[in-house]
Amino acid sequence: MRLPALCVALAVAGLARGVCSGQPAGITAKPNPASPGQTVTLTWHFVGDKVMLYGGRFGLGVNVTTRKSITDKPRKSTRYAVIVWHRPAGPGTSRVQSRYEVAVETMAPEPLAVHRGAQGWQVKYPKAWRADSSRLPDPANNGLVFFQKEPDSVERLAVSVLPAQDGGSEGLIKKVRASAQTSYRHMRVVTESATTHAGVPAAWMVFSGQPETHPGVGTQSMVLAFVKGARAYVVSARTRATRYGARATALERMIRSFTPSRK
Repeated sequence: MRLPALCVALAVAGLARGVCSGQPAGITAKPNPASPGQTVTLTWHFVGDKVMLYGGRFGLGVNVTTRKSITDKPRKSTRYAVIVWHRPAGPGTSRVQSRYEVAVETMAPEPLAVHRGAQGWQVKYPKAWRADSSRLPDPANNGLVFFQKEPDSVERLAVSVLPAQDGGSEGLIKKVRASAQTSYRHMRVVTESATTHAGVPAAWMVFSGQPETHPGVGTQSMVLAFVKGARAYVVSARTRATRYGARATALERMIRSFTPSRK
């Protein structure tokens, strides 16, 4: 089985025992995969007399003996290596060397297309995805469109349009939260805050959970909700929880591309 971070001892077997401090991997990277240029945090779980980090912007090596983490912004898939010199426990032992590696994969942003809704709004979404519109009563004032690779994809973008709600964006996000609690198992709000969009107050929420349509699949979603004119808008994006760190920037860019109707 290939591990996300490979701990390689460069001397005798068992050399790294006691250096990784019980951690399953010597060095980790988050998020991984990442978008090109996204900040990635490298963290290691060992100590040594001398610790050197190689790869990415660190080139031929930088001394990180006094550190436990550092950041980089790789533009392409990059392998990082840490070499640590340490002295195993026991009398008369000499200093030995261990090597730890982690490969960070970068995912290039996909080309986007523009979808224009029947009510006059528009949003950008990946060209490789499809737009699936739901049939709703009073389509002049109601709309629901999913943008996804296939029907009910785990990763998708959704736009919901409905008549203006009492309570503005705050009341709207409360209804969204209540709906998510019935549609997701183990639903948990990660963050919730006030923001602005299209020149009006808006609400922003990130939550995790397991969709009822995908039992056992952990997901994380972001939601933008606001009221403008005679309509309320809920624009959301969802992906697997394990991919959220790498996909969050791209998904938020899609959500923020949303332009409401001028009417």
